[in-house]
Amino acid sequence: MCRDILVRLKLFVFIIISFQLYGCFFLVVGGAGGAAGAIYYKGRIIKTINVYHSTLHRATIKALKGMGLPIEKEKVRYNGSSIESKFLDETKIWIEIEAVSKHTSKIYIRVGLLGDEERSRMLLKKIWAQL
Repeated sequence: MCRDILVRLKLFVFIIISFQLYGCFFLVVGGAGGAAGAIYYKGRIIKTINVYHSTLHRATIKALKGMGLPIEKEKVRYNGSSIESKFLDETKIWIEIEAVSKHTSKIYIRVGLLGDEERSRMLLKKIWAQL
């Protein structure tokens, strides 16, 4: 009987420790996910420009085509648009254009998964030159 109680006690302690580790696992994974999300969010540049969003969209398409970059995906909505492209080295480009008001738009540019600021700014200059 004493052996049976000892086995049950060990099993109970094992279960309690397992649940504690289980919680820590998700805490660690959640923290890592939050850090990755912050890095992903910070990896894009954002610029507010005083033009209608469709004008900014057309300038963006012209800039990308002028650089010889393919338009892989393009979605145009009544309040903005999104464009996906890539550089010749297969680095992805994501561009979002959002209408802030009738004559003001916001452009979000991300190059690569974590964000290549130098290339993003270069793209912004090329787009600006088309306006």
